Amino acid sequence: MNKEKARTFYQSLTPEQKHFVDNKTINATMSVRHWISFLDKTSKYDAVRDQQSTNLVFGIVLSALGILVAIIIGFNGGDLRVVVGAGTLFLLVLILLVRRRMMLGKRNLSNYLRTFFVPVLTVLRDKAGEDAKMIAALDFRDPVKVLPFEKIEEPHLSRTVKLYTPKMITAGVTLKDGSYLEMVVLDEIRKIVKRTARKTKYMTKTTHRLFIRLTVPKAIYEKEGMPDAHVEVEEQADQYICKLKYKEKEMSNGMLKPAILIGQMALLYGMFSSRPGVEVPTFTEGIAMAGQQAGVNDLMWNDQIFSQYDHDSFSRRNRGISSGNHEGHTFDS
Repeated sequence: MNKEKARTFYQSLTPEQKHFVDNKTINATMSVRHWISFLDKTSKYDAVRDQQSTNLVFGIVLSALGILVAIIIGFNGGDLRVVVGAGTLFLLVLILLVRRRMMLGKRNLSNYLRTFFVPVLTVLRDKAGEDAKMIAALDFRDPVKVLPFEKIEEPHLSRTVKLYTPKMITAGVTLKDGSYLEMVVLDEIRKIVKRTARKTKYMTKTTHRLFIRLTVPKAIYEKEGMPDAHVEVEEQADQYICKLKYKEKEMSNGMLKPAILIGQMALLYGMFSSRPGVEVPTFTEGIAMAGQQAGVNDLMWNDQIFSQYDHDSFSRRNRGISSGNHEGHTFDS
């Protein structure tokens, strides 16, 4: 790959996209179409940046090996001028590559952008319509580098834990059927140092947390299923309010898969059926849903679109969405 490709790609971004890449955070209200347009190219830039960064690491390793070989040859009686010249050349290349990688590192966006949020936006374009207004607060910074952490001492386990709780995505949008979807995606990242008399072990454990608040209009749907243990349903005069909490643990610093969101939305819609005689808006082009009692789940949230991606907080609809600390959110109200 052309070593200048990432820089050239960056220069082709709009000033607003460059600002987002540089700061990695945004809090705005735009149509779903504009969100996709805004983020699609920045996510492609991030993919190019990641690939170039990987290539630079390979070059850094080769340069370091070159310096090591030059030192070994020098200690074994090699021509001093050749050894010094070769060692100096490899050192200069090493410094150049390290500087380039450091500059690229400043523009690194969390993979949650292209492996989770952009794929979810493509689904919301169908479920909400491309002109639907969506409010979103996004934070794709590296939490280990920029966020404060809670230090937890666990002497009984001979380990120290640094706990980071980044909130990457907070968003809300009205769907075609009049339901209002709010979601929050956050991680709990534990950097663990375990010390014993013989060795020190470093581990990373991640808990992915997904919060969904779905407000469903009674004029269109009637409730017929019982909620799962991790779902609460509140019935009001003209709507149902569903609150869902989902968590998933893994022994690494990975990402929540977009199919999880789609699966949990299918679970929520599985509790409802459209009222007899009520015309439900079409969520998938070419498939009429009018008058169907069954199939709301399948047609509304089908996770087949995500087969190619193998790789706790809400506010009221009229209050906007807060990107602050997840303690004391209205999900628990």
